[in-house]
Amino acid sequence: WREASKDKGYAHVACLVKQAANRAGSKQWRTCGVCDVIYFGAVSLTLAAAYWKRYANAPTTRQKVVAYKMVASGLRSHSKYVEAIPLLEACLDDLRDWFNESATDELYELLCDCLDCLHRK
Repeated sequence: WREASKDKGYAHVACLVKQAANRAGSKQWRTCGVCDVIYFGAVSLTLAAAYWKRYANAPTTRQKVVAYKMVASGLRSHSKYVEAIPLLEACLDDLRDWFNESATDELYELLCDCLDCLHRK
């Protein structure tokens, strides 16, 4: 990705996805591996979608819950509440069998925030 950013300070999103996929954990899908800055905007949402694609069909695991949260948070930050709500509901449904109070609390908070934002429109 250095070649892509050499002149203009940009990186190819496909290169960032490839780089993130070659490392364990989810942090590299959310933050730059060079400067530790948190991704935002279209890059954040695109990386979240790539992470989701990677874990969407997995049994309910920590990675799948993180994927739900990353995509829903990205959609919420782009004011795409209508798209985020079904994703959050599906995640909460998946979590019935794999209960994790901390994860469900965060997801309910995000769901309530999306619903509240829709109500205010």
